[in-house]
Amino acid sequence: MPESPQEKVRPTPEPPEERFAPSPFLYAELDVTTNFSFLRGASHADELVLQAARHGYRAIAVTDVNSLAGVVRMFDAVKQIREKNGWAPKLIIGARLVFQDAPDLLVWPKDRAAYGRLCRLLTIGKRRAEKAECKLWLNDFLEHQEGMIAAVVPTWHPESSDDDKKRNDANPQPLRGLAISQSPLEKALHTLRDVMADRLSLAISALYTDDDQSRLQHLHELSELTHIPVVATNHVHYHDPSRRALQDVLTCVRHQCTIHTAGFKLFPNGERYLKSPEQMHRLFADYPQAIVRAIEIADACTFDLKELQYEYPDEIVPAGKSAIEYLSELAWSGADKRYPEGVPEKVRKLIGKELEFIQMMKFEAYFLTVYDVVKFARSRGILCQGRGSAANSAVCYCLEVTSVDPNKIEVLFERFLSTARGEPPDIDIDFEHERREEVIQYIYGKYGRDRAGMTATVITYRGRSAIRDIGKALGLSLDMVDQMARRLDWWHKGVLTDSQIKEVGLNPNDSTIRQAIDLTSQVLGFPRHLSQHTGGMVMTRGPLCEMVPIENASMEDRTVIEWDKDDIDAIGILKVDVLALGMLTCISKAFKLMEKSDEATKRRSDEGKGRKQDGDCKNVSRFDCVAEKQDVGKGGVHLDTQDAQGGAVWTDESNATSGSVHSVKYCGGACATKSPGLLEVSTHVTRIACRIDDAAGDCVGTQHDAIRSKAFSPAERGGSHLAGINSRPGKQEELTSSLRRSVASSLRRSPIPRYEIHRLPDEDPAVYEMICNADTIGVFQIESRAQMSMLPRLRPEKFYDLVIEVAIVRPGPIQGNMVHPYLQRRQMLREGKADDIKYESEALRQTLAHTLGVPLFQEQAMRVVMVAANFTAAEADQLRRAMAAWRRNGMINTFYPKIINGMLANGYTREFAERVFEQIQGFGEYGFPESHAASFAILVYASAWIKRHHPAAFCAALLNSQPMGFYAPAQIVRDAREHGVTVLPPDVNESEWDCTLNGEGEAPAEPSSCHQRGMARQEP
Repeated sequence: MPESPQEKVRPTPEPPEERFAPSPFLYAELDVTTNFSFLRGASHADELVLQAARHGYRAIAVTDVNSLAGVVRMFDAVKQIREKNGWAPKLIIGARLVFQDAPDLLVWPKDRAAYGRLCRLLTIGKRRAEKAECKLWLNDFLEHQEGMIAAVVPTWHPESSDDDKKRNDANPQPLRGLAISQSPLEKALHTLRDVMADRLSLAISALYTDDDQSRLQHLHELSELTHIPVVATNHVHYHDPSRRALQDVLTCVRHQCTIHTAGFKLFPNGERYLKSPEQMHRLFADYPQAIVRAIEIADACTFDLKELQYEYPDEIVPAGKSAIEYLSELAWSGADKRYPEGVPEKVRKLIGKELEFIQMMKFEAYFLTVYDVVKFARSRGILCQGRGSAANSAVCYCLEVTSVDPNKIEVLFERFLSTARGEPPDIDIDFEHERREEVIQYIYGKYGRDRAGMTATVITYRGRSAIRDIGKALGLSLDMVDQMARRLDWWHKGVLTDSQIKEVGLNPNDSTIRQAIDLTSQVLGFPRHLSQHTGGMVMTRGPLCEMVPIENASMEDRTVIEWDKDDIDAIGILKVDVLALGMLTCISKAFKLMEKSDEATKRRSDEGKGRKQDGDCKNVSRFDCVAEKQDVGKGGVHLDTQDAQGGAVWTDESNATSGSVHSVKYCGGACATKSPGLLEVSTHVTRIACRIDDAAGDCVGTQHDAIRSKAFSPAERGGSHLAGINSRPGKQEELTSSLRRSVASSLRRSPIPRYEIHRLPDEDPAVYEMICNADTIGVFQIESRAQMSMLPRLRPEKFYDLVIEVAIVRPGPIQGNMVHPYLQRRQMLREGKADDIKYESEALRQTLAHTLGVPLFQEQAMRVVMVAANFTAAEADQLRRAMAAWRRNGMINTFYPKIINGMLANGYTREFAERVFEQIQGFGEYGFPESHAASFAILVYASAWIKRHHPAAFCAALLNSQPMGFYAPAQIVRDAREHGVTVLPPDVNESEWDCTLNGEGEAPAEPSSCHQRGMARQEP
């Protein structure tokens, strides 16, 4: 069982670091299969590299079967050893190509261009096959062989039967006598030699079989006959002989057989491990030229993965502008829209600081790429919301990527961007889960399949899956394996105790049982297969298929690269997370139902007052229309603001000087006044006025943002209103007419929705009252039983309380013993005892004051170690990585000495230092970053606001967005009825496919009442 997070775990003393040096026996192993040749290789990349370093290899290659999936892991392992030791074996990138019509080839690209051709070749083979398969013919290779070095593997797969093919996969058939002259091997050698000349070799291996001597002799004769040199390899599948049993079992899993029936599918011995250079020299004493040839190939291959320089797509920047110019223009214009009353000084400084840093790190194209995706979604009416570290960004807020206002929440710049990371920030974008595929296909369509692909997710063995596969391969019965698997949780290490084994009715001392447990522990963390990431998309300027192979996903119209998010981070490749969120679908559908209901209510109100409706006005959806001048008050102006229904009122030009438009405090739209020639807009203006007697449907947009962008150039803007118009005599009528035409044209193209997340009323007391009462069925993130039990205790009263609520009911804060201390301090605050809340230092007060001295977020943990333990920003970022979700506590334990010693050096007590480390240790289970919690809190508030004021629309939207959330449709309907919603049964004559609102529509309820006049109709 895992250690309790409450235990103060001490890191075990590490053994002295090994020192590596080149061996006097020069050798390069060029045929190495890692565990990314799924269910073939029996060692991790770092195990193979470490063993090669111990042996002092000159070089080691990675040649997985039809794949480059493991090359980044090998690259990273070599890099780490070199950084610690000052020397490491050279890494040779390669692959083992399996053809449909020829022997296998080991190929190694000499340079970057050849590597690109190898990636493209593998992409071709994978795109013409099903997921996880690759179909290649020899002609495919011949078309892409330029710059590659290759070695023919003397193994032929006969076409007589599948059993023979499987047998020869593991156990090459010996080549005997003159029969070799007519073999497909010889034909392939002649064909390849004519094209590749001195870049071709013939691979030979001493595999300790009964015919090694004769087989090697025949291959040597073939080499002399064809003038193709031999090269020594060991056909490596694991780093140490002890992994032979695991490799056999993995072979059985691949072939779906047991160890007792595998037969020739298994290797005949355990010699496919990394032998020492001295051993290899002894094995090839009769063929020293084969050893020399391996060194020559290793020296000739100069390609290094660090040569893969990622280039951002360039379609995202308009012609004639640089990326930073365009980004700055978008950021500042977006700031004007976000803050129509003027950009706060705090935000202005943040934008400038971020833009300066973005330019320095050359990340501007990254933000523009994200902006392009969001812009497309908004143009299609797809609701989206950014989260992740991007929520700490003022630039992202101004680009409408996120809705987290940096003026309302403290941000940690080092969490968003830092020179230490040297990589773009993490920007995740949630889209409506029913429409996310539109966004994904837009990306594929914009950049093409050769330049865009989804990142992979490596599915690895965990406790249950491991014991099931290993147990079956060892011949244990299915019910026995199932009973053993049930004793393990999905996160478990996979090591059953003796008592657990006895509970199953098995003997823990039985050799087969002990072997199953041992092999299960070895295979944990091994790659099982590649799947597609939940939404990570990679886009490049040049062909992506020349950076990494691309294959078909199991889902139609999806293609996936072979590397996962950790791999592309190591290489420095851009990834944009295009994720799906059911609550966004629900909110979007609720908004549409609310708008439709509002239109119906307004229409009935107009009809009740005898107002005329015009066809053109009806076409202006989501906006208010007013009657002709003879049907309204004096001079064609609404005299009673209640009659205006919170909408916009257009004056009769004959009674208003220069056709002026003015906003009134009590009018939600634009109302005429006696002010001559004045065009003024209030921040409350959100609607459109239509002049009925205008056959062209001439409408005036009274939304502040639209008018500011349409009426004046940036130099002519002034203040929060349209100041400056009066300073231009003679231009008033011209500007007014031009404004009306331009706004009307713009709105006909893309009408402004009435309801948007960032436009909902802020800090509604009725919403918080509902939340405090735990009346949150269906509300995003706070509908679980655990959250409902916490709400009456925490009693959220403002937005930041929701941020805390989202983050506090998580394994990290709970297991880090943060929940009760925070609740106790919050109670002290309510009782007026704020002075009794103690902080260890003023620096920590500034860091933790908004969470009452308890670190609840990853950003706070980073701040604490920086101010109290002298961590640099780079070291704090390393701690952040260790705290990343679902990582083991052992990673955080490595920071224990520095945290404790640093805090002691700064005068903090050991007891306090231990408590801080215990809290940070809790984040290793699952802790939220503040930026992530803030992004989710916005959706919490939005969904709660809809539930409080439009329960019928909320119920219908939830039902239309299933499956999602904790509750079944019946529970959602029952809750809606308890809130005064009448739910009608299905009607074959009336019902639509989705649930709809019926009857009188919805009108906002009074704050003291939850009753709603709307009615939801269930789907048929």
